[in-house]
Amino acid sequence: MRKALSVLLALALVLLALTPAAAQAPVIIQQGPSHLDTCTPINAQAASGSQTVLTIPAPPANQYIYIGEIDFDNAVATALAGALATTNVTTTNLGSLKWAVTLPTTANTNYPRGPFIYPTGLRSVTAGTAVTITGVTATANLTQTINACYWVAP
Repeated sequence: MRKALSVLLALALVLLALTPAAAQAPVIIQQGPSHLDTCTPINAQAASGSQTVLTIPAPPANQYIYIGEIDFDNAVATALAGALATTNVTTTNLGSLKWAVTLPTTANTNYPRGPFIYPTGLRSVTAGTAVTITGVTATANLTQTINACYWVAP
């Protein structure tokens, strides 16, 4: 009887010791030298009738560009000669990301798009390489503005 009780007690102690380890996995916390998602705003605007190109500078080697927000605005000051056929705002180093844009001829009108928010960051495809966002085709009387907010991290 005493031996059976000892075996049962030993088995209970082994199960008790294993239960917390199986119930909770350790949480790994990585410390960074700076707040990695602090956003750097950047924008570009070309003269009326010109195409706008926003370039986010290349980060150091082995670092990526993370975009938290993109928006763009097309402002028509004087009526366009004709409606702008569907054209795209395109990107480089963001895969095939693009936005289709069609504009009517109405004067004194702004056509904002966005903001497009990426809470965890839209990561560039290639490390150490700049990102560009290119506005719609240059059109007389059309002013384009492109804004973005980014950070750099591994």
